[in-house]
Amino acid sequence: MKKIPTNFISFFLNILIFLIIKTSKINIKGEDKIKKIIINDLPMLMCVWHGRLLFPCIWSKIRKHKPWIVASHHRDAQAIVNIFIKWGFKIIRGSTGKGGENVSNAMTNIFKEHSVKWIGVTNDGPKGPPLIAKKGSIQVAVKEGAHIVSITGSADKFWKFNTWDKFILPKPFSNIIIQISEPLQLNDDDDIIEKTNYYINSAQNKVDKMF
Repeated sequence: MKKIPTNFISFFLNILIFLIIKTSKINIKGEDKIKKIIINDLPMLMCVWHGRLLFPCIWSKIRKHKPWIVASHHRDAQAIVNIFIKWGFKIIRGSTGKGGENVSNAMTNIFKEHSVKWIGVTNDGPKGPPLIAKKGSIQVAVKEGAHIVSITGSADKFWKFNTWDKFILPKPFSNIIIQISEPLQLNDDDDIIEKTNYYINSAQNKVDKMF
């Protein structure tokens, strides 16, 4: 069977996400916890599990932020990458996992030198295992003194896809909650994977219990 062209998927998804944003009631919680970061344009690593990646992106879109997004080279990622580019997001292609030195170097440069110092990552991406963070991006953030912030969400009505990450897409006319957590405090001596997993899961469980 012939594969659906990526550009067509992007076009359809962009319209659907636009309808979701316009027709849904979106409640953002915890934004005051990163007020200092927003006002002063401080470096920030926005963390989320792969299955909930749309929620921090919706937050960035409606607040008119244009962060950097780490996205893999996988064909399946291109459809959503096309949308992010259309929204004005900047893309870092690759992964901070195996062979990810170029991505780590790009992140370091952005945190140090770039005018936009916010980078979004799916900590268990690009292929899992689900709900287990990879070290790379967290190590870079800790080394460069960037604020590590979980931005996730849920909805009262959504589609859940039968993928490794159980990807969630809110339905139009739903109630959406976007949860922003207090920045995670880490240093080089910490067990960064264990603490990051607990941090993101705690944020996810908190927002899920709101419905």
